[in-house]
Amino acid sequence: MASYVEAPELEVVVCHAPSAAPIGAICVAGVDTVNRKAELSAGFLRGRGTRAVWEAIHFTLDYCFERIGLRKLVMYALAGNRQAIAILERAGAHPEGILRAELALPGGDYADLLRYALFSDADWPRLKSELVRIAPLATRTE
Repeated sequence: MASYVEAPELEVVVCHAPSAAPIGAICVAGVDTVNRKAELSAGFLRGRGTRAVWEAIHFTLDYCFERIGLRKLVMYALAGNRQAIAILERAGAHPEGILRAELALPGGDYADLLRYALFSDADWPRLKSELVRIAPLATRTE
């Protein structure tokens, strides 16, 4: 019988440090410890493009690729969300496909979702180097 390993999921409220005001959230869910992959979602109401957002992204990717040893992160964007698509593409996320009519919208229509992925071996070294430069993580003193 296979043993069950509790999935190390993560839910973080991202706050702007000087004011402590929440600006968004990042979630790592659906952690698959056998295939070493998970789904990453993020949403920001304020602070887009700020250091706080990039620090949160850096922390989350570091957690996924370095701390819990994932090899793949899957992300989704609504087909019409140009800002989310631009961020994913700037990060070097690889398009993996389109989920047709995946989400119900008000009024009875359905929206397509675009699926993207980042990989620990192919993408993380480059991303880590860029994130260390623009939003270094604070070092822990234990």
